[in-house]
Amino acid sequence: MMRAVRSAEEIERIRLASKLTDQSVQALAENLKVGLREDELPAIIEPVYLKAGGYAGIHFMSSMPMRDPDFPVPSQFHSRRKLQKGDALITEISGAYSGYSGQIHRTFSIGEGPTPEWQKMHAAAMEAFDVLSRVIKDGATTTEAEEAAEIIHQRGYSTYDDLVHGVNQYPPIFQTKTRNATTPKK
Repeated sequence: MMRAVRSAEEIERIRLASKLTDQSVQALAENLKVGLREDELPAIIEPVYLKAGGYAGIHFMSSMPMRDPDFPVPSQFHSRRKLQKGDALITEISGAYSGYSGQIHRTFSIGEGPTPEWQKMHAAAMEAFDVLSRVIKDGATTTEAEEAAEIIHQRGYSTYDDLVHGVNQYPPIFQTKTRNATTPKK
């Protein structure tokens, strides 16, 4: 129960960590440019929360050509690859504060707008987010949310990693009805 019901103080820490996470992603958006290496990007992100008394949760990132993507999820280890015009940078970033973290996933297009396929994928992701945000509320079950998330498959996509998880990676953790944690990855 202590993990399920947050105190006002814990909620405030989560809000602050989330604000720092948002600000770090904003700093990344403002400073991305062709020629930066992936392994230089944490130096853009981390000062935001370090200056506010926070610390790094995670900053997973992968860059790849939008027209020839080759990695399904943000990497935990940054390469020395230089960002190029026409790249996508996929991210999973968490700033933390006093034991709690925020988390955000963002995709950036480098040097040009997203390709039609990336736009289509983003539209499907936004539709899934809208559907899930209407379903996930007090009293909702993970089964209801998994079923709602089937919109992803209906749009021709799938999930590779967790679709939803609780604060600080606590349960509930799920994907979709079609692709749950026991489904082998192909």
